[in-house]
Amino acid sequence: MFDVWKSRRTDIEKIADEVSRRVFLILAFPRSLYENIPNSLIESDYVVGYHFMIALNSYIELSKEKTDVEAQGLVLAQALSAAFGIDGVEVSERLLPMIQNPSLEFERGAGDANNAYDMILENNSDAFLEFNNNTRHLYR
Repeated sequence: MFDVWKSRRTDIEKIADEVSRRVFLILAFPRSLYENIPNSLIESDYVVGYHFMIALNSYIELSKEKTDVEAQGLVLAQALSAAFGIDGVEVSERLLPMIQNPSLEFERGAGDANNAYDMILENNSDAFLEFNNNTRHLYR
């Protein structure tokens, strides 16, 4: 009888999985070329800003704008960890400083992500064109 309850996943777990899936797909092309995501992508403020903002917009959309700061942080950490193939400790050590003290490149990536997210919502197939053009040099 209680097994049914155990198999139910919380809403936040479902949101975390969907946000992670969305963010993971952004790097599908470079991921197909290499076994792992090149460090040049993970170390790029532009790339981190872009992924962070796509994850944040996805979280806000999926949570129906009911923001819980702790849940939001966990979802974003899980999504960035999945996207870049690094563990939670590395997310904290490598990416958190970029997020807490954003550079101009981080902000440019976040801005491009906001534009892309709007395009995604409009079913525009060119949503990731700007990102791909701005990052191609990082993995070739």
